[in-house]
Amino acid sequence: MSVTCYPTPGKAKALMICDAFARGASGAVRDPRHGAQPGAAFFYGVVDATARIFNTVRDEGRDWYYADNAYFDRGRQAYFRVAKNAFQLSKIVPGDYKRLDRAGVKIKPWRTTGEHVVVCEQSAAFMRLCGYEGDWTSEVLAQLKQVTSRPVRLRAWNRDKGKMMATLKADLVGAWALVTHMSASANEALLAGVPVFVTGPCAALPMSNTTWQHIDNPVLYEGREEWAAGLVANQWTLDEMKSGKCWRDLNDQRLV
Repeated sequence: MSVTCYPTPGKAKALMICDAFARGASGAVRDPRHGAQPGAAFFYGVVDATARIFNTVRDEGRDWYYADNAYFDRGRQAYFRVAKNAFQLSKIVPGDYKRLDRAGVKIKPWRTTGEHVVVCEQSAAFMRLCGYEGDWTSEVLAQLKQVTSRPVRLRAWNRDKGKMMATLKADLVGAWALVTHMSASANEALLAGVPVFVTGPCAALPMSNTTWQHIDNPVLYEGREEWAAGLVANQWTLDEMKSGKCWRDLNDQRLV
């Protein structure tokens, strides 16, 4: 199966990741301004310059691979997640516990105290890409107001993901729950023992609540270590992309 990687024009990081993936998959890197090629497609994020090709590939039922920052990466940029025909892995899969230890992932006991609800919004462009119609933030805030009297702390979307992750830890202090669509903030909340509510098919979904009526009495799911071990098995270094490990893992149906 051929795969073409479409980096965002002018973005060195996107080109670097696309090049690494293409090497391991025996694929090619192509400027998206030259149009879509036959076969599968790989994207590191999707922006205006690549959205047309992304939509074409998805609408035609072709395989597509979506990469972004890691599910868990304390130093950030050492690992990158990749999912096949999805924005994120959203089920529990066989895990790699040694890899989990190397990643330094620590899971705290579930928290049963707290005051505020953290709401993490995502960009309007990404929500449209996911097919979400409407104003997610306004809708969620209105729905929460109907089912809980707890104060809400809104984390407005910011392009600087590094800065956002740096401030998330403070917002989780004393938090009762976190609400988002597909933000990686949900993964961090689950590690911190903060119950999570999600509205989209994201990595946190297997350990998350999806019904607002439970906001004051969230379900605290068992199995977070197994969940986390599966996620770290689905994030790779650039060297692992170049070697073909990432490509092989993604196309092994037992692992994804």
